[in-house]
Amino acid sequence: MTGKDTLLDDFCDLAPWQAIAPGAARLQLRHARDGDGCIMHLDYDLAGGGFVIARRALALTLPEDYAFTLERRGHG
Repeated sequence: MTGKDTLLDDFCDLAPWQAIAPGAARLQLRHARDGDGCIMHLDYDLAGGGFVIARRALALTLPEDYAFTLERRGHG
């Protein structure tokens, strides 16, 4: 992160997160430790189609020029 970056979530507490899985899809959120920090797992089954969403509300005031950076890895 640079001097202007702000960490929005360290993923050590998933209570503010909401798992959304419409229809026959399934989503379970869980956290684990990875190296020096926490990570959020999205365990999902799309049941042949559909989508899932991991959502969290944040009170942010964003400038006109902003960007979000997310590190991810996975399979499935």
